[in-house]
Amino acid sequence: MDNIFCIGGQVRGESFIGRKQEVNSLRNMFVKSSVKTAKSIIGLTRTGKSSFVDNAFLNIPESERILYVNVTLGDFSYYEMWQDIMWKLKKQIQSKGLMDGEIQDLLLNFDEDELKWVKLNHSVKDTFEYLNELNIKVILVLDEFDRASIVFEDDTKKYDMLRELLSSPKYNLFTITISRRNLNTIEGTTYQSSTLHGVLDPIYFKGFNKEDIEEYYETLLKYDICLREDQKKEIEYYAGTSPYLLSIF
Repeated sequence: MDNIFCIGGQVRGESFIGRKQEVNSLRNMFVKSSVKTAKSIIGLTRTGKSSFVDNAFLNIPESERILYVNVTLGDFSYYEMWQDIMWKLKKQIQSKGLMDGEIQDLLLNFDEDELKWVKLNHSVKDTFEYLNELNIKVILVLDEFDRASIVFEDDTKKYDMLRELLSSPKYNLFTITISRRNLNTIEGTTYQSSTLHGVLDPIYFKGFNKEDIEEYYETLLKYDICLREDQKKEIEYYAGTSPYLLSIF
């Protein structure tokens, strides 16, 4: 039979096991609450951090004035990161019928091949400030944030710009970073007096708890895979509480 679990990539549907309470909690904080929130999800690789966040924001109702953008930091510049974010925002703004002349003019700035720092700084802030005036919430996820030291080029002003966006009430921006290392380690080489650690509350992501592992076995039962207690103990001996290793077994 085919493996009912997804191995290596992001997981949705029946293959997403456990974390139900945590998923609901994160969704409530970011989708239902009006209190501005910023979180940093930190955990070892292959613990399901990205899948956890992805499932928390599935099927946000089209009627909601909420824009959800998920960006994976890669081999691109700080400017290209914001260009990617704005292109994804533009697509959602158009699909929800929220586009007006002011937003269109603001987003046109990001069609340039490269913006000078002053214009980039003002263009990003003006865009989020105007969206806030329209009562539009933006949920921004920055995955693989361990690469920030490369994308941000260890430049203090680039971290400071993001910090202002996260902390100022002028911007209705709810943000999540996902990383293996904590923020102090990622930002360490910039020697900043104030860091993102002060505005992004850490969520330390670990393996499955007892209830999650029970759900794992219940999923196997749906496919007529009934394990004896000694077999369960052997699986847990080798896989521990790792979602990745349990999916392989």
